[in-house]
Amino acid sequence: MKRIKMLSILSAILILIPTIGVATEYEEKELTLLDRLMHEPAYSVLEIDDQNNFNTKNIKTISIKETRKLSDEELYKIAENNLREVILQQKNGARIVWNDNILESKIKEEFPHVYAEIKSNNLIKKEFKIEELESASLSGSKTQSFTHTVYSYLGLRLFSITLQATWSWEVARVYNVRNIRTSGESHDVLWSYAKTVFSRGYYRTEPWGEEVYAHDFQAHFKRSTLGGANAYPEIGVELYPGTASIVFTDDGI
Repeated sequence: MKRIKMLSILSAILILIPTIGVATEYEEKELTLLDRLMHEPAYSVLEIDDQNNFNTKNIKTISIKETRKLSDEELYKIAENNLREVILQQKNGARIVWNDNILESKIKEEFPHVYAEIKSNNLIKKEFKIEELESASLSGSKTQSFTHTVYSYLGLRLFSITLQATWSWEVARVYNVRNIRTSGESHDVLWSYAKTVFSRGYYRTEPWGEEVYAHDFQAHFKRSTLGGANAYPEIGVELYPGTASIVFTDDGI
């Protein structure tokens, strides 16, 4: 009886081996144009809980079923039109960040007209100052959420990280920073949240005497299929009396 059970276990193991092998081959296959345009990072957007100024309604997204009817040229055209819409929204105040590595390689090579427009209009920006908060006064407090979302060429959300903080201020001093929460979320089935790389904050005094608080948060996302990939989006927030400044660090994508 024991021998029969052992043979059954060995048979089950042997049956599983081909399935594992197929998965490995799939992970190592070369990305198609559709794979790249749909699942690779293209640009980032900063969203603030009550000041979101990026409109996704004008970004054309397509389903897998629709892509079967499209040629490579048509896919490129949709992606290019999406990037041009992103540029237009950036000119109108949307907080868009173009990753240096992606811009200087993939966008420059595959979308040269988009690249030229970004460069000629000096749209490479990584720091954003929030308008003076309505509650800003000599003293007060505020809770704010800052979200860094990464999009693909075809306008799909891939993944995002969020940092939330509550802070108080009095005259030129920030104090009692509390309820700091950080999180990462995957929006694309091929990407998954791996871990927090770091989440660290500190108080500092500016040269002009203002006491502020800074917090940096970086997360690790991974794509285990389509050749595999890793991304390390980061967001930095500086809290001032009555306002805040947000800094993107996208170079890990």
